[in-house]
Amino acid sequence: LAAKYQGVAEFIELDVHLFDDIIKPFDIKSAPSFIIFYNGRHAKTLRGSASVNDISTILDTQLKKEANAKA
Repeated sequence: LAAKYQGVAEFIELDVHLFDDIIKPFDIKSAPSFIIFYNGRHAKTLRGSASVNDISTILDTQLKKEANAKA
């Protein structure tokens, strides 16, 4: 996904044990979890295993919202 969305989205991997102060506000209790931000705001959290298609669909939806807002 990082290659597919290069220049459009940034993917960051965090060790939940090292960044407890960052993950607490998002109620992350298990890995893997995916936190999606849009324009600096929390948009969605996926807990547990999520398929590449699930994540891609969410990102595409957000990008379409952005394109429509600019139109």
